[in-house]
Amino acid sequence: MKKQKIQIFILCLCGILCVGGYLFFRAHDFSQDAEETEFTVTDFASDEVDALQVSGETNLNFVREDGTWTETSLGDTPVDQDSVTALVSRFSHITTTQSAPGDAGNLSEYGLTEPAYTITVSLSDKNTITLYVGKENDLLAKYYLKREGDPGVYLVSEGIVSGLDKTPESFAVEETKETLEETAQD
Repeated sequence: MKKQKIQIFILCLCGILCVGGYLFFRAHDFSQDAEETEFTVTDFASDEVDALQVSGETNLNFVREDGTWTETSLGDTPVDQDSVTALVSRFSHITTTQSAPGDAGNLSEYGLTEPAYTITVSLSDKNTITLYVGKENDLLAKYYLKREGDPGVYLVSEGIVSGLDKTPESFAVEETKETLEETAQD
């Protein structure tokens, strides 16, 4: 009888531990344990930007005067305002939860000693923000990015880098047939 009481006690204790463990794991959100730090690389309003320069495969040099964007190499050729505004807005608020592993002082490891692109944003308050885009991390499909004056190296999505290889001419407004016909009639 004593042996039977001990076995029942052990079974009850195991049952209580199993139920307690189940309730603990069910109530505990393990995804919050590995809290990710969010890094803010840039944070400015797009309408504060007076100029945007991109150096790399091709060079882009946009200037905004009286609310209208122009590309300096195109002279008087009008540029698609929405395309330039979209490009500028890509750089206005860059945040990431991933910083580069290892020694951020070794910039060659990230392709930042000779960056693929250098992006310079001139703001209306006369401040300038310079970003350097390094090589792609093939494993994560993200690019290394460094902001001048910030010791960190960050991993950012491909969406920030896409389209930087466009030529100035690709931003030019295409004249439609209607516009050409109206000009011919006048």
